[in-house]
Amino acid sequence: MAGLALGATGIAMAWQLRKTRSAVEAASAAIRRAQRGSSRNQLLVLLERLINIEGELRTAVSAKDEEAAGTALRSWRLCASETHSIIHDLKPDWGDLFQLLGQSLRASGAMRPAQREGADVPRRYTSVLVAIQHATTEISGRATELRAYTEGTDGNVS
Repeated sequence: MAGLALGATGIAMAWQLRKTRSAVEAASAAIRRAQRGSSRNQLLVLLERLINIEGELRTAVSAKDEEAAGTALRSWRLCASETHSIIHDLKPDWGDLFQLLGQSLRASGAMRPAQREGADVPRRYTSVLVAIQHATTEISGRATELRAYTEGTDGNVS
């Protein structure tokens, strides 16, 4: 009789353990989905910010405002670097954008302050603007794709 009770207790404990394991696995999967959704939303915000920064940089360069151009370039590097990291972790299939952001980061990192007052701001920024424009062209398409995906799933993405 004691053996039967012990066996029943063991079966009940095994059943409860299985239910607990299933609940833990379900909770873990839900957390992963929420984190990916949050990362996608953050990526979308960063992509939109990069598009705005490019406009700010172009405006500053057109106005020959070295200080504003330098500020926009620093903003680009910070935002592009964060975006680059998220793409690496979240969207490995976005290799083309990953590469273009890397090129824009290298080009912006190569910029040095003007050696003399009144330096030709537009000419100095030509190569970095080209690299950034290539990246933002790709960013625009990816942002549209990501926005449609996120809106289509009400933000609950896997």
